Amino acid sequence: MAVLAPAIIDVRPADGTPGIARWLRGIGVRQVRLACGLVMFSYIFSHFFNHALGNFSYDTMEAWLRFHVWWWRIPIVNFTLYAAAATHFSLGLWALYQRRHFRYTAIEITQLVFGLSIPLLIASHLGIMRLGGLLYGRDPPHYAGVLFAYWVNRPYMIGVQFLLLTVAWTHACIGLYFWLRLKPFFRWAAPFLLAIAVLLPPLAMTGTHRGGHEVTERALQPQWLNEYVNTIPLAQRAMIEDITLFYFPILYGSARNDHGVVPKPARARAQGPEHSRSKPPVQCSARERVRRPGAVLDLPCSCC
Repeated sequence: MAVLAPAIIDVRPADGTPGIARWLRGIGVRQVRLACGLVMFSYIFSHFFNHALGNFSYDTMEAWLRFHVWWWRIPIVNFTLYAAAATHFSLGLWALYQRRHFRYTAIEITQLVFGLSIPLLIASHLGIMRLGGLLYGRDPPHYAGVLFAYWVNRPYMIGVQFLLLTVAWTHACIGLYFWLRLKPFFRWAAPFLLAIAVLLPPLAMTGTHRGGHEVTERALQPQWLNEYVNTIPLAQRAMIEDITLFYFPILYGSARNDHGVVPKPARARAQGPEHSRSKPPVQCSARERVRRPGAVLDLPCSCC
């Protein structure tokens, strides 16, 4: 005699909440951090693509740079970029603070170390590019001055900038992989995305290298040098370097210590046995991890 299995019905109460309210309710810390990361990824993709155009010519780099600077200096876009950077970094520290253990995979520890090293690697470059304009009203930068400074005055900075490029791009690509691997189109799109991820950094490096040599050759002409290369006065440079190379690392280290980079169980053990009793982590089903009702993005739930 065949036994019929009972039908599984959805016993959840009907939700009369409007669609926008459910959409907003599905936004969590992971979704905000991902959205901020996508904003920054769009910036570095445009910036590295600009570097890669140097494989054609220096003039091509400058032509795209005008559009790049125009777009990212629009007040609302510029505010969005810096707000996204600050939010993404702060939420990254908070996620590290909330983590229950240090059991990382190799790809996770790579993303973590690279992400924490980006602010220190970018400090000098960001100081010259942005603090000069904010503190002393300097015009938006051109490739001529930056490439001349790195390829003529401070060639050791070439390696630092290429390292920064590699670290930032790798960190971003790992984050995109963690997000896109859950998408149904990732299976057929993966080869194309991998090609872009592998080819863009070396193309950006070779383009910048070629542009630097072209700027070095043009700088032999005094008229071109005086017109396109505007050096920063020594007093202004000293102030910018004090901020970026001395005060910023101190503040950065203080921020990391204030947020705490020790997971909760380790902090409890350090405080004493009376604080070491913690609730076991809540487990959730695979379906719940991939598709949470009302979630904006298909990400693992907050209990994982």
